[in-house]
Parts: sequence; structure tokens; C-alpha cells
Amino acid sequence: MSSSVVSLKRGVHAFVLLSLVCLLAAPVMADTVTTPIRQYGYSYGFAMSGIAALSPDGSQFAMASGATVRIVDTNTGLLVRTLSGHLQTVTAVAWSADGTRIASGSADLTARVWDAATGEHICTTSQPRGEVISVALSGDGSRLITGTAGLSVGGVPVLPGAAYIWDGVTGMAQGMLAHSGNVFAVAISPDGAWAATASSVTFLDDDHVYGAAYLWNLTTMSGTLITGNPVLDPVPDPLPEPLPYTHWGGVWAVSFAADSRVITGGSGGDDDNPYWEACMWSYTTANPPVFTLQRRLKPALSVGGWVSSMAVSGTGMLAVGLSNGDVRRWDVATGLGFSTLSAHSGEIRSVCFSADSSTTFVGSADGFASQWDTLTGRLLRTGHRGAVNAVSFSPDGTRILTGSNDGRAFTWETGSSIERLHMGSATGHWGAVTAAMYSADGTRILTGSSDTTGKQWDSTSGADLRTFMWHGLPVSSVAFSPDGSTVVTGSSDLQAKLWDAETGVLLQTFNGHSDAVNAVAFSPDGATVLTGSSDTTAKLWDVATGNLLKTFAQHTGPVSSVAFSPDGTRVLTGARSFPEGAVDNTARLWDAGTATVLHIFVGHSRGVTAVAFAPDGFQVLTGSRDGSAIIWDVQSGVELRRYTGHVGEVTSVAFSPTERRVVTASTDRVARLWEGLVVVPNVVGLVQLAAENTLAAASLYAGPITEAYDDDIPAGSVASQDPVAGTGVSAGSSVALVISLGPAPVLVPNVVGLSQSVAETTLQAAGLIMGAVTEQYDDVASAGTVLSQDPVADTAVELGSAVNLVVSLGPAPVAVPDVVGEMEASARATITGAGFKVGVVAQEYSDTAPAGEVIAQSPVGGAMALPGSLVDLVVSLGPQPVVDVPNIVGLSAVEAATVLLTAGLTVGVFPEEFSDTVPEGIVISQNPAAGTQALVGDPVDAVVSLGPQPVPVPNVVGLPQADAEAAIVGAGFVVGTVTEETSETVPAGSVISQNPAGGLEKVPGTAVDLVVSLGPAPVEVPDVVGKPQATANTLITDAGLVVGAVTEEYSTTVLAGRVISQSPEAGEEVTPGSLVSLVLSRGPAPVAVPNLVGSTRTAAQSLLEDAQLAEGSVTYEYSDTVVRDIVLSQDKAPGSEVPAGSFIDFVVSRGVEPGVVPDIVGELRSDAEADIAAAGLVVGTVTEQYSDTVRKDRVIRQTPAAGAEIAKGSAVNFVVSLGKEQGETSTVPNVVNTPIASARAAITAAGFTVGVETERYDETAEAGWVMAQSPAGGTQSAPGSPVDLVVSLGAYKGPNAEEARELLAALFDEADTDGDGKLSWEEALAALPSLSRAVFDELDKNTDGYLDRDELGIGGCGACGCQKGDMTPDGLKKRLGDLFLSALALSVLAVVGRRGR
Repeated sequence: MSSSVVSLKRGVHAFVLLSLVCLLAAPVMADTVTTPIRQYGYSYGFAMSGIAALSPDGSQFAMASGATVRIVDTNTGLLVRTLSGHLQTVTAVAWSADGTRIASGSADLTARVWDAATGEHICTTSQPRGEVISVALSGDGSRLITGTAGLSVGGVPVLPGAAYIWDGVTGMAQGMLAHSGNVFAVAISPDGAWAATASSVTFLDDDHVYGAAYLWNLTTMSGTLITGNPVLDPVPDPLPEPLPYTHWGGVWAVSFAADSRVITGGSGGDDDNPYWEACMWSYTTANPPVFTLQRRLKPALSVGGWVSSMAVSGTGMLAVGLSNGDVRRWDVATGLGFSTLSAHSGEIRSVCFSADSSTTFVGSADGFASQWDTLTGRLLRTGHRGAVNAVSFSPDGTRILTGSNDGRAFTWETGSSIERLHMGSATGHWGAVTAAMYSADGTRILTGSSDTTGKQWDSTSGADLRTFMWHGLPVSSVAFSPDGSTVVTGSSDLQAKLWDAETGVLLQTFNGHSDAVNAVAFSPDGATVLTGSSDTTAKLWDVATGNLLKTFAQHTGPVSSVAFSPDGTRVLTGARSFPEGAVDNTARLWDAGTATVLHIFVGHSRGVTAVAFAPDGFQVLTGSRDGSAIIWDVQSGVELRRYTGHVGEVTSVAFSPTERRVVTASTDRVARLWEGLVVVPNVVGLVQLAAENTLAAASLYAGPITEAYDDDIPAGSVASQDPVAGTGVSAGSSVALVISLGPAPVLVPNVVGLSQSVAETTLQAAGLIMGAVTEQYDDVASAGTVLSQDPVADTAVELGSAVNLVVSLGPAPVAVPDVVGEMEASARATITGAGFKVGVVAQEYSDTAPAGEVIAQSPVGGAMALPGSLVDLVVSLGPQPVVDVPNIVGLSAVEAATVLLTAGLTVGVFPEEFSDTVPEGIVISQNPAAGTQALVGDPVDAVVSLGPQPVPVPNVVGLPQADAEAAIVGAGFVVGTVTEETSETVPAGSVISQNPAGGLEKVPGTAVDLVVSLGPAPVEVPDVVGKPQATANTLITDAGLVVGAVTEEYSTTVLAGRVISQSPEAGEEVTPGSLVSLVLSRGPAPVAVPNLVGSTRTAAQSLLEDAQLAEGSVTYEYSDTVVRDIVLSQDKAPGSEVPAGSFIDFVVSRGVEPGVVPDIVGELRSDAEADIAAAGLVVGTVTEQYSDTVRKDRVIRQTPAAGAEIAKGSAVNFVVSLGKEQGETSTVPNVVNTPIASARAAITAAGFTVGVETERYDETAEAGWVMAQSPAGGTQSAPGSPVDLVVSLGAYKGPNAEEARELLAALFDEADTDGDGKLSWEEALAALPSLSRAVFDELDKNTDGYLDRDELGIGGCGACGCQKGDMTPDGLKKRLGDLFLSALALSVLAVVGRRGR
């Protein structure tokens, strides 16, 4: 073998890693947050290719992504930094053992070294051959080894790959390690003394892969073959047998264990029995080293593929990544195998262990990564492999549920992003999971899928509990009822359906949308369901009845999502725009009761795909196709926070039920957890401690805290806050408080010298109050004047402080002289002489002091008073005179008072008391007694009579009159007026009522009036003579009487059934309940019906008159056997008895039916003759004549005229046109079976004109060819005569789409005879007699016994790809089936059937 061609076995590597991104949002109104708290899935928004390396401490991951390297924090999931500089795809990544350096290799033929802490570029190496496909750094990063692919020129390999040694700081080359193939793996021993490389090459001559692993002494740069079958140039031919190598094929991976042993991975077996294997080697430090195979690990069965990556954990576990997507694991010490990690469909390009070996990270060429528990092999994270369509929280907030286009639903631990439950496509949905939610108790999960079903799962075990499967198109939305007993699903089939959650039985179908149902939601009370549809509306339905309650119709685009507020009073809808047409990127808040819009949330640049209410109902969350989510304030409609960072459309959003957090899902394959907003509470007016506690309860804290004077807020209470109440901020944010110091201080005004009242007003005007007021004498200041104040004027004090005052009492007081006992004139002189003034002087009688002497004074003598004060005096009038008391007994109270006043006395107390002897109002006694002496003005008391004492009136109502009168008299009263009245209830002679009423207290002797019953009032017998019996019975009973005996008699004057006579007669008055007997008429005595048949009408009338009967309805009929005016039949048989005067109906012959002459003028002669024969007439004389106006062979006129009635068999004469009179005729050309154009040309060439062209479908004649002509070819006709043609339309292919729809709409309405918008079996059968019940039932999709427009597909749009839209002729004919052969109208009706669906 003299030459070889090298080909790469592996291409560019790629890797994907889980991202858990974390950052708290700043507390700013309408802020934008770009970093979530946590991420559920693996998408970073950039291309993920597959190569990755874990930092030595396990805290960071470096992954290749296009031409960059992304550094991710494995604890938080945060993208730490991006290393950019390569010009082509990064194909290899490695860390230094101390974690300070990162090396990367690229298809741009360079390798780069980076500072791991800063991301700064340290150096670049340029390979002399091939792209870099493997890299390794020494422990301290000072040395770099790169492995390259072979170099090709024009697609022809010219140089094999090699390994190069570089200075890790300067990038200078230190040596080359030659290989014969592509160096897929390089490694440096922990002590930095050795390097290991793995190389493989394919020779096209035998299509076999050859590979080898080498150990290199980095001091001497010498290499030694560890294992494999290296191919050197020249290659031995033939190869030795058996092969003396461990790895028969390529060697793809190499690694050092912690103790520096070498592990190699490659192909084993031979061409007929290939397998992969991993081998562990120990070696000596001799030159060259000697290798010992310590462990050979391979699968029990032959497995195709190769080892693509390897890693050894610190605990001695070997993980081998394979090209088939599996990771095989062994204990290096014992060779015992662990469970295989299987979650990928592409080559495993990276296997890494965490620092503590507890977690295994795997990256694959399928574009995904996975994280595993190393010990148990349990999958911790793998993420969705398609767009995440749905996300929701568990009721306790500890789990997050996601549904994806990959056909799976996952549950995740909210706090760790660990996947806990997979509900996968292997046992569940085979289509995309479009919707997912928890039941209210968290025990079940409900999902909807594009596979047209909904499913219910056990949330703990993931068991598939039941399937809801009666939708015909994808299920787009699902919801549990609040009590979990029912579920609702929405589908592209235009329907929402209600199901029993326990049995899966369909309970209700909500029909009413004209396009796909995209969203469903239960009201909080479970009584109603809200649906959103692509028909641009949302609808509210009654769960119990399925009735439509309200329609919310203001969106201009498809309604994609709906939600109820927690209290059920409002609903939220989101809409997206049509692909072409109206733009609607809004969410709308509606009043649930009135369907009126409360707010329109405008802020997204693309359609709104998801909406949700916060648990407290104060905020709403929207997600959009623009990749963002927004929190809005419900009351104001203001945007509070925007979340950005998804690189795909946001498809679903949810609020956490327990924390201020939100979650979003996206087409970028991940769900993200974000910090939500806390609504700042109002703490203004609270004392500082209470305010701080209130903020802490809302997950906020107070700070900074400042103080300020405030006239309204008490000191120590919050005067203001920032942010203000109602603002949305992140949990943990600060709220600045201003604490009131109370009102600002004021200066005390000067009030000294002011009067006390003025001083008080002045203080109040300054915001102060008047405090304690003390008084003192002052010889200078007038009384009431302020002498001093405290605080003094201009002192600064708090608003509302008190100012104490000292007020002048004026000069000090002096002793008042004692003038009692002095005569009035002397007393006046004494008072004025002492500096006082005489005040009021009063006079009183005195038995001891002579007239004119001072009896008393005020102030009393010796009292202290101010000079000038008044001294009041009382002066004696001497002894008081007396009078004799007059006698007032027997006088009225008014007369007694007049007498007393006239005598100079006063009226004293006049009490009242009953007296059997003294009349009411007369004085019984007095005190003092008459004749006694009394002083003038003394009072005289008297007792006034109330008359006799009253007693209760006895109650005599209901008693017989005699007993009542005895009771009245016996009680001391007298019987007054007695009147009589009729009564329906009180027996005759008994008392109906009395006045005064029983029990009232009246004076004995008072008259008591009585009303005595005459018994029931008589009633008047009604007049029922001549009335029908039923009417008579009613009149009698209504009058309170009873129908008595009823007898019957014949009567010629009174109609049968009516009253002839009554007893008693009308107008008589009788006792209610009396009997009224009746005699009823049987009508006239019956008579025999005469035989009228065969008689003339006149004779029949006479016969009836003689029999006392009357002529009834007379009708006329034609008869071929009975002559005119003879009776043909009668309705009552001859001899039967009927009441006299009865009407007898009969039929009279009109004789033989005449023929009606048809209108044949203008018809062809042959047609005219046929019409005459059809009318029962015969063709009479036919004449011909020329006519300038009537075409040849057509009727010019007729006799009799059209419409005339003549005897059948009569002749009809007519004149036929010979056409225009011509001197000559020509032969009409035969144009049948020729194209229409040729026919026209032949007709005009022969001197004729083309007449009427009629088009018809024909299965045999080609379209556009003449099928028939008139006149026929070869006949003679005048030149210029028209030749009529019938032209073929070809075979009938059915209506086109528009024709079908138009005809169908018309026929549906025509068939719908009762106008209820649907066809019953009877209506459908009447329209389509060939319709079978089986076909009807097949079309009746909802099995309600009717065919509606939706079931018949009338509404097919043709734009969405649904079968309803297939209205092309082929589509129509395919779906018509056997119904297509019916009449055209009926065919169109069948078009909308589903026999072809």
C-alpha cells in the first residue's frame, strides 16, 4: 500500500448546558428586568454546538458556542462572560488545573488562552496544519497542547494531524508531536510531566479506521505507543495477523486518572464484530516507558459506534461518552459497571464531573445537555427539546409545570430547577403539549395536545389517569374547575368541551365560536367558563346549561389567552394580530358582568400570547410574541415592570401563588422564574414603628428615614413615603420615610396691655392657646387688662403651646358700711360717704321694722368691694294687711279663681278627684276655709270634681239582642239606638257591632248603640233564559245559588242546548244557596234528509225547503257522465235524521270539462302541435304564409285565441310562417360535430346568419364543438335565415368553490323550512330523497339529531388547511362520495358532509 487518503471521522463538536440565571430587579417604576432568578431548560439564545469543560472547582462551565466560548456559573446559571476572538467555530475547550486559565481551539487553525477570572485574551497560537480539534492546559496554565486535524489542499489531504506544545503565556511553539492521523484528544498528567494523545485515520483504500494512543515525555519530547494500530508511512503490507493491539480501530479519547494512569477509548473487535472499549494503563518512568493493561472495559454485546469522550471522577468513576448518545460508566478500581445514562440522540461530545463528583454533566451533538446524579444515575436536568408552550405553578408554589412541543410535560423544583417528573410522549401525547395546569389540590395535572386529546395525570407518580379524546382538531387549552370535579378543553375544532374529571365523560359542548378556541378558563366559583377564539371574541358560558351568557368583542385579532380576576368580577383577554390584516397587540380588562372594557394594556410590539392575574388581583401579567412579559397595575393600567431576555416568543405566563414571583415560558425551549413586584403599602400617618412593621410584612424595609416639621401629621408619625403607596417594586426594596416632628415652632406675640379677650384672639391667630389666667389687683391697669405673660413675647414655642396670663382686677376693694337699721335717707348718706353708690332700693312688709327703715343690704356690711360699687337696699313698708277668705265651694274652677283674685288672694293648688255627688268641674272643698283671715296675696287651695268614676263598657258583639241589652243595663249603662243590617256571617238577631266598643271606660248611664243582624241578604235570581247551559250554570253559581233539576224539551224557537225557562223566575229574591231549576232546548224535532242526487239545483232547493232544511255550501265540479246543473253528491245521506233547519251541502255538475286553448303563437309548428294535443284538443286547419316578422316554421296566429275554453277534442286552427318571401332558397350547411368557430364560418359562407347559440354539458361531445343545429343541415332555407346552434360544454365537473358555497347557502336555507338554522332528518330527506339515515348520522357530528352549518362545513375558510376549506372540484367530488350522483342542488348539500373526512 504505497499511498493513503486521510478523512476526518468526527466533525466540529458542540455542547449545550443548563442555564439557571439569577438577578434581583431594582425597585423602579416601569423598570426592565433582563436576568431571571432561575431558568428551567438549556437554551441561552445562542447556538450550542457541544464541546464543554468544567472548572476544577466545579463552579463554572466553559462551553463552545459558534466562534465564542460562554462561561456559565453552575450554581446560579448566570452567564458570567463570553470569550470572543476566534474567526470560526470553536472546536475544543479546556481549563487549567488551577482554574486560572481557559484554552480554546478553533476551525480557524488557532488556539487561544484566556484569563478565566477576567476573560482577557492572553495569547494565540497558529497551527501550521489543520484545524484545532483538541486542547489541554498544564496545571498552572503555563503550557498548552493542541491536537489538529490533517491539512487538505483542494479537498486532498496533504499532511496528517499533529500535536503541538506551546508556551501558555507567550504562545511560542515548544515542540511538535508527530501523528499519522487526526489528533482527536490530548491530555496532560496531573504532575505536568507527561502528555497523552489519541489519533485516528481512515484509509480510503480499505475503508478501515486505524488509530493509536501515545504517551509523551514533555521533557524529552519523545513519544511511546500505548495502544492501537498506528499506520506509519510506508504501511506494512500485508498487516500482521492476529493484530497485536488492544484497540483494533480508531482511538478517539484519552484521559489521565488522578494517579496519572492513562485511560484510552476507541474501537475494538474486528470488521465482522466491532465494538467499543476503554482501557486503563499503568506505565513506568523508564525511557521508553513500559505499559501494563490494568483494566479493559467493554460492553457485553457487540455495539457499533465509537468512544467520543471520556472523564474520570475524583472518586474513580470512569464515564465514557459514545457516538450513539449513551454514557457508559464503570468503577475504575473494580471494573464494575454502573447504569448507563441515556437521554441523547446524538454523539456525546463532552462528559464532566462536578468538583465533588456528585453530579455528571453531559453534552451532545443533538444540541442538548443533561445533568445527572452520579451515584444513582437519576436524570436531574435535561430540559425540553422544543418550544415550551405552557407553564404554571403548583398550588403550594414548590413546583413548576411545563409543556412543550417535544410532546412532554415536566415538573421542576421551583428552588433548584431539578426535574422531578416527566410525562413523556412514549406513554402519553404523541403531539406537542399545548397546555398544562395543576388541579386546585395539586394532586393531578391536566394537559392538552396537538394530538387532539387532553390527558389527566397523577402529579406524584406521573401515571396517565385518563384521556379526553372527542375533539377533532388539536387541543389548545385546558382548565380544571375550582373543585377539580370537571375539566374544560378548547380546540381548533371551534369548540370547548366540559368533561367529568373522574370518569372522562363528556358533559357539555360550548358551540358558538366561528374559529379556533385558543384559551379557556373557569370562573372562581366554577359556575361559568370563559373562552377565547381566533374569531376575535371571548365568550362567557353557563356551565350548567351550556348557554352563552356574554360576548366580549372589541379585539381585532385572534384572542389567544383569557383569565378571571380572583374575585370573578373582571376578565382579562390577550390578542395577537392576524398574519395579514388587523393588528392587535393588546390585552384588555373587562367588567365580567357588563362586558365593558375597563382598561386596554398597550405596550407590546407583537401579539399578546398569554395573560394572568396576580393572586391579590392588583396586578396582571402579559406575555408576547415580542419576547417580553409585562406586569401592569390593574387600577391605572400603567406598566410596572417589563421582563426581557427570552430569545423566542413568550408563550405562557403565571404568578406564583405563594411568592412575589412570576414564571414565563418561551419558544426558546425554556421557562424562566423572575422576581415579581411587591405593591408598596400606604404607611403615611402610621407611627414609625408600625410603619416599619407594615413594610417588613410586605417584604420591604424602611430607609432612609428623615425628619421634618408637619402641621398636619403628629410628631413621630410618617409624613410621606417614597415610593408612594401602590407602586410596584422588588421584594427587599427600601422605602424612604419622612417622620413628622409635628408643627414648626412659632414666636409668642406680645399681649401685655391688651384686654383678656383680645389677648386670647391674638394668641389663637398665632397658633397658640391661652393657658392659665391669674388675676391680681392693680391701681394703674384697668380690670381685665393683661399685666404679664409666660412665655414672654418673641419666645419660640411649638404650635399649639399654651401662654399663661396675669390679668388686672383693677384697684383693691374696701369694706362696705353696715346701714341695716338706719332710715333710708341716713343709709344713702353713709353709703355715698364711704365711696360707694346706692344701687336698687326694694320695699317689703315687715312686722318688726317701721316703715322707711333699712331691713337688708347687698353687699352686707363689712364685705370687701371695689370703691364705686353699688350697694342694694331693702326698705320696710311696715306691717302687712289681712283679708277674709271667700267661700268658693260649689263654684266652677274658673269662677273660684276669679273670686280669690278679687279678694286679694292668689290661686293655690286645684287638684281633681272623682265624685258621685258633685258635678264635673265644680269645687268640692277649699283650704283655708271660707271666713278665715289671710294675708293679702296668700294662696287658697281647692279640690275640683271629675264627676262620677267611669267603668268598662261590656262587649256584647255576637250576643242575641235581648242578652246584649241586659248586659248593658246591668253594667250601669243604657241601651241607645238599635239599627238592623244584613250579615253573611252573624246570625239574625245577634249584635254585629256596638258603640262605644266593649272594654272602653265610660261614665255609668252612657248610652250604648247597637247594630243587630238581619241574617244574610237575599240574592236576585239571574235571567238565564235563552243562555247556553254552561253560561246559565255559571250565572247561577256566581249569584250564590245552586243549579237544580235540568230537563230537556224540543223547541223550534230556542236553539238546542239553551235555556227555555227557569224556576224561580229571573228577578225574584231568594235566600243564597237556593235551587234554580232549568228547562233546556233540544232544538227542533229532527227531520229526514231528502235525496238530492240527480235533481237539478232548483229542485234540490225545493226538496230541502219542504223538509224544513236549508241549502248549505254548493260547489261545482266537471263530470264526464252527469249533465250540467244536476246534483252529483250530498254531504248528508238521504234518510238520515238531522235537526230541522240544518244546512245540507251538495255538489252540482258543471258538465264535461272544456279544454283550454294553449298559446302557440311564436312556437315552432311541431311544438305547437304537441301543445294542442297535450291540452286535449286537435290540430285543425294549418295554413302557411310568408311573413317579414315571424321566422320560418313558427306560428303567426291561432283560432280560437289562447286561453279560450272549448270542448275537449275541438280543433285549433293556426297559420305558420314561410319566412320572408324570397325568389330563391339555399341549402343549410351541416355543422354538427365541428368546432364552433368553423361552424360559424361555414354558416356565414353559405349566406346564412348564426342564430341562437345554446351551451349544454355533454359526456361525449368535446367542449366547444357543435352538438345540434336548426334548421338541420341539407334543408332549404331562404338566404340570410338564422341557423341556431347547440354547443357542448364538455363533461360536467361539478361546481367550483364559489359556486358551491353560493348554491349550498341557498339550498341550505331552502331546505331549512322551519328557519331554525339547522336541518332535521325530515328536512334533509325532503331536500335529498336519496339520503340514507346512515349517511345523515355520519354527518351529524355532535349527535344532536340535526345537521348545522358547521357540521356541513359551510364555514370552511380555505386558509387554515382544514378540510372544510377544500372546496375545489376535486376536493368536492372526493368528499361527496355516492351522494355526488344526486341532483346538482342536492349534491352541493352533500358537499359539506364528512363522508370523505
